[in-house]
Amino acid sequence: YEDRIGNLKDRFVNIRTWITLDNSRDGFMDYEGLLKKSSDAEPDPDVFDVQETDMAILMYTGGTTGLPKGVMISHRQCAILALACTTSLSLTPNDATCYVLPIFHISFWPILGILTAGGKVCINRHPNLDKIFQLIQDEKCTHMNLVPTIYGWMVDYPNAVSYTHLRAHE
Repeated sequence: YEDRIGNLKDRFVNIRTWITLDNSRDGFMDYEGLLKKSSDAEPDPDVFDVQETDMAILMYTGGTTGLPKGVMISHRQCAILALACTTSLSLTPNDATCYVLPIFHISFWPILGILTAGGKVCINRHPNLDKIFQLIQDEKCTHMNLVPTIYGWMVDYPNAVSYTHLRAHE
């Protein structure tokens, strides 16, 4: 979608910063470069006038009954959902999630839960099974949130048994 966004970005005059994840583009900041330049200090909450009822996320529905609809989710709702996810899954700082699905999707709630518990989020943006299994093994992931198709691929994958972290939990 980079070319589409590049062609449309002049229409969005209120967006001050455009960030690219994978490819260098004129007019976009590089995500990894931003991380390297950013401070390790916690942000000062007094600098931002954010209320718990302010919209944090505009999440779109699947559109199964018509066109997708934008659902406004507040900061308070995000906090409550993160706590609900953390407590219902009994997440701890020792937990890590292997995350493959798009973060713009509702499936990102486990990310908030893991982070609320102090755990680790390990992102694999491409559903390559060897990379997924390697990430689970290397990062000792304890949780995953996937669609049934990818779970099916994983169950049927003949190389799955070669990953020691997976065998250790049999």
